[in-house]
Amino acid sequence: MTDLGSTLLGAGLAVVGGFMATVAIRWLDNRRDDRRVAREFKAAAILVDDELAANLTMLQQVLNVRSTDLIPQLQNGVYTAQQLALALGLPRDVRAAVAKAYAWAQLPDVQVFAKALDARDETESARKALKPYVDSVRMGAAVQPRGEQ
Repeated sequence: MTDLGSTLLGAGLAVVGGFMATVAIRWLDNRRDDRRVAREFKAAAILVDDELAANLTMLQQVLNVRSTDLIPQLQNGVYTAQQLALALGLPRDVRAAVAKAYAWAQLPDVQVFAKALDARDETESARKALKPYVDSVRMGAAVQPRGEQ
């Protein structure tokens, strides 16, 4: 009976050890994935802020010249590429502010002075909303996307 008991105990320990190893590996995989998502979110926030800054510079130039002949070439390629990462990490109000600023990049006639003024204001609002995320990344602080805090 002791041989059978030892065999059963050994088999039981092997099953428990295998289960614990599986749980540990899954936990490590999830942690690695969470870190990857957080890095992608941080990079997306910085890249979109940079694109917004470039658009803001373009809009400010139009407003400084006060000419409806100057057609600003607002960019939205980075935002389009990073939209999913931002959507997963930003709170709804910040995401809406950024989307509202980029709506101007999709209009063909932003050259009208009043529209350039509105576009500038929306772009400034979007950058202000993104600022806590971008500053924390640039300063090396650990800001997590929404849902991980």
